[in-house]
Amino acid sequence: MSKLNILVIEPDNKPYLKTIENELTEFQKIVGGNIEVAYDYEGRNIVYVINDENKINGSEFNKALIHNHKIFDYICGTFFICGDTGENFKDISKSDAEYYSKRYSQKEILVNCNGKLGVFRY
Repeated sequence: MSKLNILVIEPDNKPYLKTIENELTEFQKIVGGNIEVAYDYEGRNIVYVINDENKINGSEFNKALIHNHKIFDYICGTFFICGDTGENFKDISKSDAEYYSKRYSQKEILVNCNGKLGVFRY
């Protein structure tokens, strides 16, 4: 089995690097169930590996996904970020790990104001 270096983002914790087995059961352990993939809109070769059911199963809000200064989606529960080859996951690069660690280092609160989503970071 091969190893995979990922960046784990848990609600209310700082992101951290982790090396895991590159297999489905390991991915599922981290996200707490079936995996879904969300793609990055910043032109980086990374993917967000999430459990989309966390939005409906009572998992804690984690992070908002923002593109062009607008929230287009949000993630509940733990997720991870890794590199993407188009067909397979690969190690997250050092520069991407640094970028996303900084980007997701603050806690977030999702708010709904008259049907528009916003996020507060602290």
